[in-house]
Amino acid sequence: MSFLLDPPLLFAIGIALYLAGNRLGIGRLAKITIGLLIVLTFIAFSLLLYTDVFRCVFPVVCDGMSGSEFMFHSNITGIHKSDVPLLVVILLFALYPVWIYLGYASAFLLSKRTRVLKDVYSYKDVKSRKKVIEPEYSVVRYPDTRRDINDSEGAVRSAIDALGGMQSFVKRRDKVLIKVNVCGGVPELTPTYTTKDVAGVVVDMVREAGGEPMICDADMIWTKFWANAKKQGWDTWAQG
Repeated sequence: MSFLLDPPLLFAIGIALYLAGNRLGIGRLAKITIGLLIVLTFIAFSLLLYTDVFRCVFPVVCDGMSGSEFMFHSNITGIHKSDVPLLVVILLFALYPVWIYLGYASAFLLSKRTRVLKDVYSYKDVKSRKKVIEPEYSVVRYPDTRRDINDSEGAVRSAIDALGGMQSFVKRRDKVLIKVNVCGGVPELTPTYTTKDVAGVVVDMVREAGGEPMICDADMIWTKFWANAKKQGWDTWAQG
């Protein structure tokens, strides 16, 4: 632990924390807690060295230096504890959480880097560009014994058939984005979220029409997509 070695070490740990956290599925709060514990450990041990509570004990690199001499690498920099104002030392320690955060943030930004597509699209490629004068909609409730609709699949298919069928909207090899409601519902009210049964029916109908369905939703202020999707079992459903 030293003022020269700690910044790059903490930066590297921040990167490792992001990568390991994502790979192991560690939650955001848990990663913050782990990061704080690491920073506090670094600060505590470095303080003991700085105050010369014990001498430098690391093999090879210590070279018989005292704790404070190792903190400043006096054998290389020529700087000793007495040369550095206490305010500067406090600032150096205060930067410890910044280093680990910068490492974590760097890994995060690199993982979210933008990929530029070579394909060029124009407004003419948008199939829905024509203005719809009179929107059409269809509502079907179930069970409806008169129409032999007994489940959600029958209701969804009946509703879409009333609008001309999925083939009226989806052509062969069309990529179809299906926006489900995974994040935007009311937590206490399950019916405010899209069910996997309904989404599954729409996916099947898109495929039957020759399209390629894709399920999506976006993060909300109060909830994150992947956390909610896993909690509701969407990841398992998608792999099934």
